[in-house]
Amino acid sequence: MKLESLKLEKFKDSALKKEQMFMLNGGGIPSGGGNINASHNGRPANFNYGYDSYRNGVLTFHDRTNVVFLQVFPDETLPTLTLTEEDLKP
Repeated sequence: MKLESLKLEKFKDSALKKEQMFMLNGGGIPSGGGNINASHNGRPANFNYGYDSYRNGVLTFHDRTNVVFLQVFPDETLPTLTLTEEDLKP
């Protein structure tokens, strides 16, 4: 049985190009982060985000932190997902 050598050149045509990888990742155009009121897990919330990106015509937010759910009804109290100094104590 003869073994075939595996050289990088052999797979050169099979590798995805940078442009192809960009399109597989949604073709997003990222921009800087900020703070926004938007939907988080289907509920209205305020949060900070690391960057946003348009993917297939939809604006998406990434690296979310300090998520605070907004009250929808006057009697409803929604949870806050921010860490306090008390949470960080050992």
